[in-house]
Amino acid sequence: MAIEMLATGPAVADQPGLSVREFERITRAVGGGQAQVAAAIVEGADELLACDAAVLLRPTQRADVHAVTRAPGEGSEALHERWELGPEAPRLFERACHAPDGWRAPWSGLRMRLRGMNVRSWASVPLQCEGHAEPLGALVVGAHSEGRPCGRMHRLPDFALSASAALAATDDCGADIQPTEARGREHLRRVGSLAFGVSHSLGNIFGAILGNLHFLEEEASSDEQRELIARVVQSTAQGIELMHDLQLFTHAPVASEMGVVDLSRLAAEVADLAMRLCGHWPGCRGVEIDTELGAAAPVWGDRSQLRDSIVALVFNAVQAVGREGRVVVRSAREGRTSEVRVIDDGPGMTDDVLRRATEPFFSTHPTLHQGLGLTLARAVAVGHRGALTLHRARTGGTQVTFRLPQDPPAEERSEMLPSVSMFSTTQHRKGHTR
Repeated sequence: MAIEMLATGPAVADQPGLSVREFERITRAVGGGQAQVAAAIVEGADELLACDAAVLLRPTQRADVHAVTRAPGEGSEALHERWELGPEAPRLFERACHAPDGWRAPWSGLRMRLRGMNVRSWASVPLQCEGHAEPLGALVVGAHSEGRPCGRMHRLPDFALSASAALAATDDCGADIQPTEARGREHLRRVGSLAFGVSHSLGNIFGAILGNLHFLEEEASSDEQRELIARVVQSTAQGIELMHDLQLFTHAPVASEMGVVDLSRLAAEVADLAMRLCGHWPGCRGVEIDTELGAAAPVWGDRSQLRDSIVALVFNAVQAVGREGRVVVRSAREGRTSEVRVIDDGPGMTDDVLRRATEPFFSTHPTLHQGLGLTLARAVAVGHRGALTLHRARTGGTQVTFRLPQDPPAEERSEMLPSVSMFSTTQHRKGHTR
């Protein structure tokens, strides 16, 4: 029974904000290899398709063995395994299949594996992408009860297209080896970036407190008042010392991971992938993501951190415009700095939101995400000796500028070749991802 025949019955209401969050997670994972992308896909399927379990099978060098990533459901972290499904296993990537076909090879072996996961009803769909002759994998969703394999069966083909685009864009550099360890390192790196950004926010707060305390000290009229102010000053000084320790401990990024990165090329990659992932999903299909990229915009930095920052800015804009709107990603170089600007035509931000947008855990959609995207992007900008600024756009929405220096720090520059040889002036084609 084909997948299309299952797309019947009442549809569960789509949640555009939720889909943006899940597609952002998948886009971030693309930089880490196929194992991380597979984990993000099955975890996203749990949310977006309302299934009890999701499994992603990918071919290996052995025809009878599949690399399997599965999400047991209920927010459980993805598991990476190897399944032997028999010599006819490659047929799993050829066509869609439903549980009634599970008695025939090769689906019988898959059916037994799913039964071991307490999956009673399931459906699979191949993952293929234009330009790729070989199959990328097969996505399986299931339920613990008989009947429909997932609550949003009508969205399975759309999600499969987005998953295919993500897998096709992945530069798989042996990421299947110890995926849990790689995810752990990524988590620690993001925590360090967050702590670095928080420490700078605390610096502004402590500075304001200390300035007001000195003003109060001049106005104090009794010894008791001056003693109380002195105690608060001492506590504030301890907080500043702790903040400085935190900055030193989490100082980002690590020098060994630094190099020349072209922001124009990076922005093009992120915008293209975001459009392909969101372009298949009904809740985001009305969003245009255009690119206006100038010449190469080189900076000295950590490519992974810079990519994550651009991903955060792009999906923050997609979230802002809702079901329909336009997001423009621009890049430029001016003097010895390069920048990426992300502009949306959404409703814009109030003065209070503009002021607090980069605060940790601040969000205008608290039920959809944690409010850390702009915070982490600002932390990365500061760690790279740059800045992140927010302004109202002339379109009525918001413009976020991510600006960084092109040259490495003096202590690293002295050990390298002359900077004139480091930065290419290759022109990027102007256009858009759609």
